Amino acid sequence: MGLSTSLSTAIGGLNATQVGIGVVSQNVANAGTTGYVRRSVSTADSLSGLTIGVQNTQVQRLLDKIVQHQLWQEASGGAYTSTRASAMSNLDKLYGAPGSATALDTIFSQFTGALQSLQNDPSSYSLRSQVIDSAAQLARQLNTLSDGVQTLRSQAESGIANGVAKVNDLLGALTKVNSRIVAAPNDSSTASLKDQRDLILSELSQYVDIKTTEDARGSISIITGSGTQLFDGQAAVTFSFDEHTGLDADDQWNADPTLRGVGTIKMKDASGNVSDAIVNRIFRSGEIAANLELRDKTLVQAQAQLDEIAAHLAEALGSGGAPIFVDGAGNTPYAGAADKLGFAGRIAVNDDIIQNRALLIGPVGTASGDATRPAALLKALTQDDRNFAALGLDGSTTPTTGTIANFVQRVVSSQGQAVEAAKRLDEGQQVALASIQSRFQETAQVNVDQEMSMLIELQTAYAANARIISTVKEMMDVLLRV
Repeated sequence: MGLSTSLSTAIGGLNATQVGIGVVSQNVANAGTTGYVRRSVSTADSLSGLTIGVQNTQVQRLLDKIVQHQLWQEASGGAYTSTRASAMSNLDKLYGAPGSATALDTIFSQFTGALQSLQNDPSSYSLRSQVIDSAAQLARQLNTLSDGVQTLRSQAESGIANGVAKVNDLLGALTKVNSRIVAAPNDSSTASLKDQRDLILSELSQYVDIKTTEDARGSISIITGSGTQLFDGQAAVTFSFDEHTGLDADDQWNADPTLRGVGTIKMKDASGNVSDAIVNRIFRSGEIAANLELRDKTLVQAQAQLDEIAAHLAEALGSGGAPIFVDGAGNTPYAGAADKLGFAGRIAVNDDIIQNRALLIGPVGTASGDATRPAALLKALTQDDRNFAALGLDGSTTPTTGTIANFVQRVVSSQGQAVEAAKRLDEGQQVALASIQSRFQETAQVNVDQEMSMLIELQTAYAANARIISTVKEMMDVLLRV
């Protein structure tokens, strides 16, 4: 090996270590930067004629892509469970703790207690007033719960709208970054662009479950868990959502636009074809899927529970005289199944009874001390079995039989069970997500101590190559003086 060969090899080594030092410095500087993936420089032998040297090939991002894909899937699941758990927690706060002063079972018990007292002394004006007051409180609580459920549905509707808008924005941002990656050389600038792209994909996974593939050019393709193409070098679809505000109980989703009272998600592909993403079940995990389930299933079932209670109260206490509960929209008697949807939001105490409390005891002319009707009203609530259509928040509509008092208790109980189930599911999912995040960071996260050790090695190599260059120069100077 001649001096010129030695010089060329040393210069190549010097350049390689210089790039390596730059990458290490970049790693250390970005140790706490969100989304930054640790880099390294790969080198290879350089063969020029009979001379073997060293050259840099590319800047590599150090990450496990399989674990990264698992991380995005778990992130979708985590967003789904946390969105549901948060909404269920708000629903639980709305209902109140069982036995608390504002809880439905407590207010119902106060109403039956007032009827029990009236049965013992039907002629007492104050006891009649207590029954009216407790009945009004029960009706107001059902109104409040119904309004609260619809508020939560409206929040889910807004969540869907925000999620759809965010997905469109992220796909647009992804198009820009992806095109820059394809056009750029494979160096540190490309690594930074890929960090940006992964941050976008990470955020996208919060809203929809995604699977990605990358081709030889560095361009990515994205499909959902349902197999729908979202991205192939550029956005493959655009979503739209016709948000409805101020939802009522009768505002529900239907594939028929003429029957639909809430927003639906439309998907337009590159050819202009439009389809319904909800009909085709495009969103199966992530925040959007959770909000769809809350709006169209879980909270609809919660409303059905309340309507079932209100309807049976009106039916059971509507005979033997003036009905106790009516439809507050027009002070009209409950009209049966056709009137059930949303009835919990409209139930009210009959104005006729409020104006003439003697009607609690029976029709005009009934003896003031006659306990027949108060006893019948109490029996209808606490002893008579009735058939109820809805119970669980899990979508179950299996009929159940029992007293109204028992059904109220079961509704409160099922509500608590549903909240606990959602909480446990979310806790388990967050543990799984944290575990996969830890596995991903083992490779991708910058370890400053490790980088400092690498820097010392590179400095040593740099000094050695510099020493070789200096020695070769001295030897050449000697030759020139000969």
